[in-house]
Amino acid sequence: MYYDMYSNRHTLLDAMIRSLKELTTHSQMLESICQKIEELKNELINQEFLNSDTKEFSKNCDEFYRKINEKFSIINQAKILIHFNMQNDIHKIEQECLESLETKIKTICSSVDKLLTKFSQENILTRVEYDHFNLYYGNLISIRQEIKVHIEKIEEVIFDKIQMWECSIKKESTVQDVTMNLKNMKRVSNNIPSFKIKINERIDEMLKCYKTTHGAMTFARLGTIFNQGRDGIGQSIISEHKSFQGYSLSLFNLRTQRHNIHYVLDQLKGNLVDKKQLLKRYDEFHDIYKKTVKENLSPNMKLDKLILDIKLIAGNTRQNANRIVWNEDLTYKVPRLATNIFALWTLQKADHYFEAEGLEDQNNYLFQPHAAQ
Repeated sequence: MYYDMYSNRHTLLDAMIRSLKELTTHSQMLESICQKIEELKNELINQEFLNSDTKEFSKNCDEFYRKINEKFSIINQAKILIHFNMQNDIHKIEQECLESLETKIKTICSSVDKLLTKFSQENILTRVEYDHFNLYYGNLISIRQEIKVHIEKIEEVIFDKIQMWECSIKKESTVQDVTMNLKNMKRVSNNIPSFKIKINERIDEMLKCYKTTHGAMTFARLGTIFNQGRDGIGQSIISEHKSFQGYSLSLFNLRTQRHNIHYVLDQLKGNLVDKKQLLKRYDEFHDIYKKTVKENLSPNMKLDKLILDIKLIAGNTRQNANRIVWNEDLTYKVPRLATNIFALWTLQKADHYFEAEGLEDQNNYLFQPHAAQ
């Protein structure tokens, strides 16, 4: 019994001694910390900011700079160990890392400044230069989130130029000058995604003000100049901004007019197609449609009667989707119902028509059914 107790105690002491021998010593711990700090310093100094992780507006870019900031913070916090006779001069290492980071940030800022200088001097940036700007600016945004770099100066230069173009538009300048300044604004919006929403809102304000001040005829002329441009910028203004919805509709109607009922009928194939009967039906539909629209079209129109007529025509007609019976009653109702529904659709969306008052092609500002429909 005593032997067993002695043996167990001896085994326990041996285990404790072995564990103590395996513990990291104070000097080993300091050496390991010094080595880690040196590794962090080399990583920070040798790491390029513009790399595969930072070349897009993505979480990768933000994560990259978060890790950079994390490494620098570790070195900064390691200063609490300077009283333990460490081999590293942590103050010196921190300063070297800080200078390296500042140099890399200044390089990016300098590259942006060169592009901003060219931009502010009325020089049009190339597609490649806009790509470089977006790369630099995107990195500075991520850097600001993690390393507190101020980028307000960049926005100030961009929007000072935007404001200058806005002032030129507000002056009594020619339509050509207005189109040029609006295209300058849109070019920046198209090429710098970070500012796209804000600049587009400013363009919307300029277009709305210009349309109200100068009237439909001048605004339509503005649209014509944009539409005839070969660089695509004018067309993007027409398609993306609300003030040009009516003009865009008029262009659509103008383009589709050549695809009239005769064109549609020519495309129909098959022995059972009675083109004469279809043409007759279409002419009847179109005459009633035009008459209904003309009778109701006015700025303060009331459409209650037309809606009631549609309900009366539809009545209690019910059809099984899998088996439609074309009896005499249905054959009579469908053309009249379609005519009134299309007329109601046109009238309910007639805002652009009234905005285009005085234009020769005012009817093109109405939503109209295509012959194929």
